[in-house]
Amino acid sequence: FFVLEDGVGSVVIDFNKVQLSGGMLYYILPTQVHHRILSEEVGGWYIAVDTSLISPQCRKVFEGQLFLQQPYTFNDTQLRQCQNLLSLLLEKYHEDDNDPFYATTIHALLKSFLNIAAGCYNGYSGTNLKVSRPAQLTSQFKSLLVAELRSNKSPADYASMLNVF
Repeated sequence: FFVLEDGVGSVVIDFNKVQLSGGMLYYILPTQVHHRILSEEVGGWYIAVDTSLISPQCRKVFEGQLFLQQPYTFNDTQLRQCQNLLSLLLEKYHEDDNDPFYATTIHALLKSFLNIAAGCYNGYSGTNLKVSRPAQLTSQFKSLLVAELRSNKSPADYASMLNVF
């Protein structure tokens, strides 16, 4: 997850260049091919999250937006709330980890951020992009791959599930 507070930059995701600027939220899924952010004096936050810490409801939002995955532009209130939450998360992270509630507190703050991010993307379609058939198939294939990879290795089976012959 990236929360850009100011500056401009770009990142390459699945071989597509995405422009980012201050006041934006963006995320990369574990299955996406990506290249580091190229930036000019960007300020903000980067958070890498173990996927096991992301609730199924949030995962559905993030994974469901894959083919329309665009940076989300915060309004002033949303940006301020994320900045405050992330600042508190960082402050608590640097505190004494001997506290019996340390991990629970860190996870609760992280989950709060994830819920806010999912809330921003929920129902958000970015720009009014028309989704091509190949983009739809790619998204559906990636979803099937995540769900079926352990039990199904056959490309023909995936093609059949997608009604592609």
